Amino acid sequence: MQRIVVQGAPIATALSGEAVEAANLAASITRDLAAAIKDPSTSPRGIEELERNRARARKTQKHKSATFQEFDEFMQRAVEARRRKEGETDE
Repeated sequence: MQRIVVQGAPIATALSGEAVEAANLAASITRDLAAAIKDPSTSPRGIEELERNRARARKTQKHKSATFQEFDEFMQRAVEARRRKEGETDE
């Protein structure tokens, strides 16, 4: 259990970073889309492309966030299992 917890920490950090980057990209694309909608010179095709980009970015964001969340829950269970096992060996 100790190895899982120790080796899992950098993985969790990397997954968290990826989830944050995906969220930032989705937010940036959403801001670009909002600006394009407000700009009367933006073509409908340009808006459609931004909408497609936003949909892809949101899908990626949801996937990366879910992956991080699932790994975080796994790590919490591993930490708890390690604590229980250590408690058993102390007695």
